[in-house]
Amino acid sequence: MASYNLSYNDIFSLMAASAEHAVKAYRIERGEEPAFLSEREAAQKYGWAAVRRWIREGKIDAHKEGDRNHKLNLDAQKLKEIATTEKAAALLCYQANVSATVN
Repeated sequence: MASYNLSYNDIFSLMAASAEHAVKAYRIERGEEPAFLSEREAAQKYGWAAVRRWIREGKIDAHKEGDRNHKLNLDAQKLKEIATTEKAAALLCYQANVSATVN
């Protein structure tokens, strides 16, 4: 079993991301933030490559708005969840690579 040595800052960063996720869910539930973002809005926040990859990989569903419109809407809460998860996974992979090279 692999063990990871996360620093205080790493743990704090993951906890802060989790708290942000909960606050966003609460604001969406109250109607203070939109439940969906357009593909363009999502790309401005997370990057075109990431958003298109998440759609292609099936991590998030893209819903068309209307019959004649090509605008795609994406679940804002799911986008945040995916971004947070990928950030945590990248941190753990980095830690695993660092400890593998040190040993």
